[in-house]
Parts: sequence; structure tokens; C-alpha cells
Amino acid sequence: MRLLFVVLFCLIGLVFPLAFVLAGLAAWSIWIDWATPANVTPPGYVDHTRLTARDPDWFRHFSERTESPAEAAFLEATVRAFDLVPENGRLVGKDMVMELQAPVPPYRLDFLVDRFLAVEIDGAAWHSAPEAVENDRRRDRVLRSQGYDILRIPAKVTLNNPGEAIARLRSARRELAKKRDEASRRRSETLHKAMDDWRPGNAAHSLGRVLGAAAQATAQTIHRLDDRAQEIHRRQIDAAAKAAEELNQARVAFERVQAEFDKADRARSEAVKAMFARSEEPGVDGEIAALKRAHHAAETRDWQRLNEAIRRYHAAEGTEARPYTPAAPCADDRLWLSQAHEKILYREELGF
Repeated sequence: MRLLFVVLFCLIGLVFPLAFVLAGLAAWSIWIDWATPANVTPPGYVDHTRLTARDPDWFRHFSERTESPAEAAFLEATVRAFDLVPENGRLVGKDMVMELQAPVPPYRLDFLVDRFLAVEIDGAAWHSAPEAVENDRRRDRVLRSQGYDILRIPAKVTLNNPGEAIARLRSARRELAKKRDEASRRRSETLHKAMDDWRPGNAAHSLGRVLGAAAQATAQTIHRLDDRAQEIHRRQIDAAAKAAEELNQARVAFERVQAEFDKADRARSEAVKAMFARSEEPGVDGEIAALKRAHHAAETRDWQRLNEAIRRYHAAEGTEARPYTPAAPCADDRLWLSQAHEKILYREELGF
């Protein structure tokens, strides 16, 4: 309906320009309604921040926020042991505050006690696999880096022996209180020392001591950076020398294998020429076939060794190697002998 009023006021504004103001107000009201989502409360929703000890079902509502029977059992035991009651969405006792499903980015804690004690109830089904154990360790490291203490209680303890779970909670709270008292004492000592140092009579001395400490720290930093630069330079020199040595070893190995290959290739060539000279004699067909097989096997073996030496050389040099594989021999023995002999003569003619 308001959209029709906007269109109507725009048309009227062509005659009476003040009508554009009314059209703008109507359009603005439409945009406000569209941009502001309706506050619809889902059925059965309970605002835990409004629960008090006078509500008869407050414990049931808090228990519904737990995610397992073990967490519900721990909640019930804690409420009884510390006389906790709801207050602003938390459970508060005489000297204890506990939150359920407390968000601590990037995680959500089962229970958060006294603001800095994270209590996790570990069920065997979800926390016994190696991946789950590693995830829990990573989670604990992150939480400790943010200043939280971690208390992990197995689910079977909260279900079968809630008194033991409460004893562990009391012990963890005592340790947390000691750490906080120690941190408070250190902060107080540091504050008093700073106040004493900056009294009028000690200001000049304190300033000189601070400047001297800063100069000493700067010199130490420069010295460490210089040592680091020298270490990096030495490592670069060692790496370059090692790479040059590996390249030289690969080159020597390649040249040795190349010489052995050339020697074996000449021997095979001499055998082919000798057999070709006798090829017209009767009864040499079997010898030609045996020579062909032996020639191809030896050539394949030698080329494999040479390819391996080439690969190592190129790997040390950082370039790409192209392997070579001998072609399969001709099926006809005498034709193979003739072709091999022609290749040998052609190579000798070119000077290879």
C-alpha cells in the first residue's frame, strides 16, 4: 500500500514539487521495514539472561543447553556443590561464576569458570581418535596463548563419579587463583618499582639507566643481526660449493660412462662388420640371430646406464634431460645385419 502512495506522490510532485517530500518519507519507511528484520521469537525459545532463581524450571532450561549427558551430569554436580543460581545468563555462586557454551573465538567452550578456566568434558567417542587428540592439543595451545587454563574431564568420570569431577574442578580453581595472585603481585611490584624509579630524586638516574639499557639492547640486536647475516652468507657459500661439487662429480661420472659406452659401441660395431663379412658363408644364420639378440641387449643396457648418468648430470645442473631408448631390431635377421652395417659405415663416414 505504501508503495502505491510513493508512486502517487511522485505523480503529484510533477505538479506540486512538495509532494516529492512525502514520497521520500514513504519510501524511507519502506526501506526501514525491509532493512530491519522482524523480531520473531521461535516457539519454545527461552531467554536465559532473564532466568532467575525464582523460576521453577531454570535448571531444566540451563541443562538443555548442554550437548551430552556427561555435560548435564557435570552441570548438576557443580550446581549442587557450589550452590549456583542463574544471573544474567550465567550461573553464579558465592565465589564462582560459570558460563555454558561460552564463545571464545575461534572455539566454543563446554564450560567457562571464573572467566579464565575452560572446562571440557571429553567423551571417548569424540576425543579418543588420533585426529581428535591432535585437534584437542591444538585447541589447548590456542586457548593457553589467550590466557586460559584448561581442565579436561573424561565423560565417564562425570557420569560414574561426579564427586571426583568436582574435586578436579576445585583443584584447578585453586591453581588458577594462585596464578592470578602471583600475576597480581608481580604487577604490584612492577608498579611500585616504577613509582620509586621516577621520583624526583631518582628521575635522572632512572632515565640514564633506561637509555643505557635501550642502547645495550640495540647493540645486542645489531650484533645478533650481523651474526645472522654472516651465518646466512656462509650457508649460501657452502650450498654453492656443494652444488658445484655435485655437478663436477656428475660430469665426471657422465664422461666415464660415455667413454665406456663408446668403447662398447665400437666393440659391437666391429662384431657387426665381422659378421657382415661372413654373411655370405653358409650356416651363419644362427650366428647372425644370436649376434642380433646380444647386440640389442647390450645396446639397451648401455643406453640405460648412459641415460642414468645424463639424468644425474642434468639434475645437478638444474636442466631437463631427454632420455634415449634403442628401437626394436628388425624381425629379419639378415636385413637387420645389413641395416646395422650401413649405419656403422655412415657414422664412420661422418666421423662419429
